[in-house]
Amino acid sequence: MIPKDLNKAMGQLADMIENVNDRLCLMADIQHTMVNFLGDKYPEFKKQFIMGTISNDKVREEFTNFINDMDVPDEIKVQLMDLNEQILEAKRKEQDNA
Repeated sequence: MIPKDLNKAMGQLADMIENVNDRLCLMADIQHTMVNFLGDKYPEFKKQFIMGTISNDKVREEFTNFINDMDVPDEIKVQLMDLNEQILEAKRKEQDNA
């Protein structure tokens, strides 16, 4: 039997998590709108935004796994592998120069 106070706390926690998720979704929608708008006007902005995002190792790894699990043309997978190699090489050069 779950104590009444614990059950209430779990419900409040679930509500708080849902609230945070709703806010994150809103922020993602806003960011998506801004990036598309600015990216259409300034292709260099879009390029820099994408490069900045995929320079994050965890994001890039998750995206790579996502693409590899999908039924996409091999050309896309090869391009992604090449991009991963370029980013890793750039990071190695940064570490060597640090």
